[in-house]
Amino acid sequence: MSSLTAHEKAIFGEAPERCPETGRAFETGFGALSKEQQTASFIRDRDRAGDMPIDGEACPQTGRAFEVGSGAQTRTLQTARFLREETSEVKPSANSRVRRPLNLIKDATAS
Repeated sequence: MSSLTAHEKAIFGEAPERCPETGRAFETGFGALSKEQQTASFIRDRDRAGDMPIDGEACPQTGRAFEVGSGAQTRTLQTARFLREETSEVKPSANSRVRRPLNLIKDATAS
């Protein structure tokens, strides 16, 4: 930040101290989190951004296209969901029943 606007000065101070892990400026003033909390948040944001899929990218394990854009989950979470959905389609749950058409049930009770 070479020249700060008045708004940026209010948030970050005149000469903002920067996070040693990410280089982002620490917020200062009333309501600002501690530097340790801000550092943890900066690291989470950086790691999450590194795991976000890009447009047109597909999951290597399932071949399904990753969702991208606002609200999209990370590659890790989407891959886990894809794998869960794939196994639930193949394996019926313990509580599932075999469903028969109603006409077969009526025929079985009539005889």
